Amino acid sequence: MKITIKGWEKLSGITYKGYCLVNPIHNAGETDYMADVINLNLPQKPKLHLTFLTTDNHATGHYKMILKNPQSMINTVRLVSNEDVNTLSKFRSHWEYLLDEYLLTENTQTFNSSSVQYSISAQLYNMINTSSVHTSLYSAIKELEEQIEELQKS
Repeated sequence: MKITIKGWEKLSGITYKGYCLVNPIHNAGETDYMADVINLNLPQKPKLHLTFLTTDNHATGHYKMILKNPQSMINTVRLVSNEDVNTLSKFRSHWEYLLDEYLLTENTQTFNSSSVQYSISAQLYNMINTSSVHTSLYSAIKELEEQIEELQKS
């Protein structure tokens, strides 16, 4: 069973939340559909990739609609049937849902990364402000300053 999306080549330029679909292509047998997604929100305009893949069980007629970010390795997947995406308006509603899921995943990953950075910064701050670390750090800085002065004199 193959997926058929009428007017696939006409979806170029569809934009949702600053993400624009471009370069929609499909193979001659209309079994593989692909498009690039440009993030217009950022100055460097990074690209994501949208693809349709058949599931393992061809009899079900379900397909994986996958949005991939090659830089961050975030992949968001939505299971759709031919009926779900056979027109551009149906496709668009599933595309917007997929993008919302992607943005939620990206924001969660960014938040977790920021939390880890904040946690490490807080731990370093606490270590530096303890008297033993503070004293040894101060001593190390003084020693380096003395070495710099000696090098400048010679």
